[in-house]
Amino acid sequence: MKLIALIIALNSFHRVKPQTGASFCFENTFFGTVSNGNNCILWSSNGLKTYPDDFQGVVNQVDIYQCPTSGKRIIISNGIPDHDVVKGNPNSPCEKQWSVALPLNPERVSSPSELPVRGIIAMSTNGVPAYGPQEGGSTNAVEPSEGTSIVDAQYWYGHPDRNGNWHTHNPYMGKEDPSESDLLGYALDGSPIHGPLSDPSLLDDCNGRVDSNGNYVYHVRTIDQVDGAAEYCLNEGSSPVTVWNYILGCYSGSIDDTTVEDSSAFDLPSDCVKEDDMPPTPSPSFAPTSFCADNEDEVTLTIQTDGKASEIFWFLKQYRATTDKFFNIAKSGRGLLEDNKLYTQNYCVKKNKCFKFIIKDTTSKDGLCCSHGEGFWKVDQNGERLKIKKMIDTKKQTFQWGAC
Repeated sequence: MKLIALIIALNSFHRVKPQTGASFCFENTFFGTVSNGNNCILWSSNGLKTYPDDFQGVVNQVDIYQCPTSGKRIIISNGIPDHDVVKGNPNSPCEKQWSVALPLNPERVSSPSELPVRGIIAMSTNGVPAYGPQEGGSTNAVEPSEGTSIVDAQYWYGHPDRNGNWHTHNPYMGKEDPSESDLLGYALDGSPIHGPLSDPSLLDDCNGRVDSNGNYVYHVRTIDQVDGAAEYCLNEGSSPVTVWNYILGCYSGSIDDTTVEDSSAFDLPSDCVKEDDMPPTPSPSFAPTSFCADNEDEVTLTIQTDGKASEIFWFLKQYRATTDKFFNIAKSGRGLLEDNKLYTQNYCVKKNKCFKFIIKDTTSKDGLCCSHGEGFWKVDQNGERLKIKKMIDTKKQTFQWGAC
């Protein structure tokens, strides 16, 4: 298991020559922090901590909202990670009251903004904040040099500070091995952040590019794609760009309306809807060209609902060996499908993994067929059919495939 290997080799990591950052490059930016929630996890020793078994009942909580009238995407979380970690310093994580409001439809500006040198620069999809590349003492958190006192900040799973605030500095932002299509989180200018590209020359100074849909998106860089031994600032005093651009190099969009505040005092706008409760977007009528990376397979889920679609909901899951459990890749949400409608959605999944599709009708338990219409479900991978079923008079069907 990778995390166990990290414990064994905790002092055998990639180091760079000593290099310190700067207080700021061009303009000092800071979004603030938030207060503690109700609970802290009191770990008495370092080492591997398995989620959720070792988390003493304190589990990850995150809700992401889209607010179309307010023009906001709002992330409310307790800041607790949702994966295994390795504790490598004396601190332990505490629940936090994160409420981050971002532009729902970010727009690029003519003059980029500088990242905060300390504190949050982005929010991961699991509700854990991502910090910039500097650690205390202005040292490189991602590639610590010899003699650096804080060395556990470099890993993908993150670490806690002295106030119990769990956060990441590593560009993978809480995912162990992300691909370029994986959504890791959102920058504080509102633009999405995806996994690393194999060719970083496609990115601008802020780590952004315009994708095939015409949208501006960020991509993190791998550690090998960043010169961690260089000076922190590209041109100190004249440019907001940082060369330690593991997650971001700057903000290409406006951060004027972004807020970070305590969720306990935050008033959620009335037009906000949880993303988990939003119905899946139907695919176009033509067969789309695969948008997945070389190390991914394209899975297509097709569901034809019957006349009682509100009773149907489904999950697409991947097996995680470290926890011996399946975790959700995607889900429909309960009561959100429309009657007698065809839904098709494509997902990029890692090759050579074990997957499971579960579809349920726990209300009338008569499935998709045939009392109220001729419904069915279908799973395709890379254009080839794996399974098609009518789900006749049953409350649950499961299909498992891949390297199981």
